[in-house]
Amino acid sequence: MGVSPIVKPLLQSRHHVVGIIECAPRNRSDSKKRGWAYQTARYVYSRIKRNPFSLAVLSKNANIPYFYMADGSSPELEEWVKSLNPDLIVVFSMTQLLKKNIFIVPRYGTVNLHPALLPKYRGPNPWFWMCYDYDLQPGVTVHYIDEGEDTGDIIYQEQFEISPGTQFQDFFRRAIEEIGVKLLLKAIDDIAEGNAPRHPQAKESPTVRARNVRPDEGSRLVDWEAWPVQRVWHFLRGAAHWTDILPPLTGIYKGHSWEIGNYEICSMSKNYIPGKIYSDNRSTFLACRDGRIILQKSFSLKRFILQKLSN
Repeated sequence: MGVSPIVKPLLQSRHHVVGIIECAPRNRSDSKKRGWAYQTARYVYSRIKRNPFSLAVLSKNANIPYFYMADGSSPELEEWVKSLNPDLIVVFSMTQLLKKNIFIVPRYGTVNLHPALLPKYRGPNPWFWMCYDYDLQPGVTVHYIDEGEDTGDIIYQEQFEISPGTQFQDFFRRAIEEIGVKLLLKAIDDIAEGNAPRHPQAKESPTVRARNVRPDEGSRLVDWEAWPVQRVWHFLRGAAHWTDILPPLTGIYKGHSWEIGNYEICSMSKNYIPGKIYSDNRSTFLACRDGRIILQKSFSLKRFILQKLSN
């Protein structure tokens, strides 16, 4: 979905891209309701950032056939893929699984770049659950796709370390842009040469399924009475991309978001309830059982415009 970090490296590789499939987002019905103004705002923002607006535009400019996929097993998709006669399908960041009638079409099969050290964190949102579990030794896996969810044979994987409090954008850059793309291109090269390894995965995963989370359930997932302040801080900095762990700002502060500062380990009086936000003469902070996390209000013009246009 969208112009991800794997697109440009694949187009610039020695391999020939014969088609691009874009998967419909989970909230595609909501996106349609937002209308032309919302899409125009996204377009303007992409031009300011000098990024391609969409995969459809990129495909058109590069003269590459493009297919918008609403169903991972539709006869139309199967016919389209067969018409291109690809050697390999490469998958990254899709909202639905390709079905067998699609992923077996290429003679070398289909591979996926998964941002976790499989068989851990199988599912659509490993990022969130790695932050939730306070896993500081994550990894990236390139594997073949089979009929299961992230259960196919592993080609390559690499583990790395992150520091407590690593923010999502830094986590993503390390996992995908620095490690994942490299592993993916190596796997594709080795598949082309006929010497790519295959390592079967364990049947069971040591972690629960890395499901998607609802925007309103983040705060309820935190064990405010048991988690130390550093774990809460790490979770806030890494996982707030997906769910509202802190209450959203309203009124004159609509369009602002909470910026997570440093944390302090200190004795908290009974007047402070873990999980609640307070202000004193020093700062605004989130109370935890053994300390406080400093908060600031940060204004996002992009968020403000998109909120206005989507209402």
